[in-house]
Amino acid sequence: MPPLNYLMCVVLLTGSPNDVSSNSYSDPEMRAALKKFAVSQEVLDPHETGHFLKDADSFADNVKVLRERHAELEDCPPLRDHMMFVERDLINDLLVFNSSYRTNLQQRASLCPVYEQDFHAAIREAESLYKTWDILRDAKCEFYYVLVRRRALRELKKVLGDKAYYEGRMPPHVPIWRFQKID
Repeated sequence: MPPLNYLMCVVLLTGSPNDVSSNSYSDPEMRAALKKFAVSQEVLDPHETGHFLKDADSFADNVKVLRERHAELEDCPPLRDHMMFVERDLINDLLVFNSSYRTNLQQRASLCPVYEQDFHAAIREAESLYKTWDILRDAKCEFYYVLVRRRALRELKKVLGDKAYYEGRMPPHVPIWRFQKID
């Protein structure tokens, strides 16, 4: 991309969403450059390029949307961060196990009223762990738009904390501290 086009793309993408007043940069070459730049900055999904910045008439509205996304995603991790974590197929298997575990606990809670509170506490822990793993599954889901996946990474980082997130360390998929060793 020529330096001038690159500079114009930066200006167009990072401006205030409420200040898109000019179509002077809406020529086809500029729209193509901005589209390519927005994809590279992970504010536009490649699947959206067919209808985004398609013509001069929608230029101002499309730039406004891209600016809003840029502002929203500014604190989101880059999409490549998903590679620090386990693969989506394994996540699906772990979530199936979590669901089975919770179903088992619910059945046992109804059969053992004496331990019902303990079972419900374990169920809540398992549900919390499920939600965390489900966020990761969203981040790794390649048919979701970049916008959704980056939002999921931001949420995962918030849930895990910086240290665990950057180490790619997830909590267990079920509350293993509730398991008892059988000799």
